[in-house]
Amino acid sequence: MVESVEHMEGEVLINGKPLNGVFPRIHDRESAVWPLIATKRVDKYNVWAWVRGGGLTGQAEALTLGVAKALLVHEPLLKPALRRGTSSVCFLHAITKRIDYYVPFTDEHPQ
Repeated sequence: MVESVEHMEGEVLINGKPLNGVFPRIHDRESAVWPLIATKRVDKYNVWAWVRGGGLTGQAEALTLGVAKALLVHEPLLKPALRRGTSSVCFLHAITKRIDYYVPFTDEHPQ
């Protein structure tokens, strides 16, 4: 959940820690703030967010969606840029995973 996005100098705190302290991989750090990078607003907003559950990459991708939606609150005219994204990536849609569970075949059929 993105707690707030405010006009400031570009500080990003995740769970009260700096971005580097939460995401050791550079890919996850970039992913978390990619909407700011794509719209050239990295140094114009501060981001304070709380995330929990899942892995680090999942949390970074959840932040991508949260930051994009928070940017829309402040700058609604960014919607086309955030919807289009870069290299066919849309920031305004949640990533859904389809999980197919394997059920072994048995000769017995439930009655």
